[in-house]
Amino acid sequence: MKHKSNDGNDPVSLEDAILGETQTPFKISTPAEVQLAALLLARQSRRCLKIFSHDLEEMIYNNEAFVKSVVKIVKWHRSTFVQILVQDPVPALKCGHLLIEESQRLSSQIQIRRTDKDFRDKTKCYLLADDVGLLVRNHWNSYEGTVKFHAGGDAIKYHRLFSNAWETGVPEVEFRRLGL
Repeated sequence: MKHKSNDGNDPVSLEDAILGETQTPFKISTPAEVQLAALLLARQSRRCLKIFSHDLEEMIYNNEAFVKSVVKIVKWHRSTFVQILVQDPVPALKCGHLLIEESQRLSSQIQIRRTDKDFRDKTKCYLLADDVGLLVRNHWNSYEGTVKFHAGGDAIKYHRLFSNAWETGVPEVEFRRLGL
């Protein structure tokens, strides 16, 4: 997937985008594109990763490459973290989600909460990388959306939305029990 760069010069591909630098937004519409975009953002993240998800979508987040990138983030420095908000945890619990397993091992750095009822009707799902990169899917049951590696004001907006939801979210007891 290639797009013209902001200055109109050489096209920029999603694979070549740099977190915090590439200004070009990329439209995404397939499971493979969303999975690749999430992986690229996670691989380049060095401080924090925030995921607002309907059910911790298995197709996107339950793969070894993504989980390895998440673990790398939290091992980068003791102040790094991953926060995940899930509206419906049941599918992730049923499939033995790899992120849940890692959150049990690294519970102080990978935290998962269930959204408060006031946030459960939100249809958009998103991932924030270092509060600058942003992957937004327009609806939780669709793969159509946009990824920006330098999202500017949009990243600030989604950071605020996430922070508000995080404050009222509750730790999901089932996530801590799994595998014990």
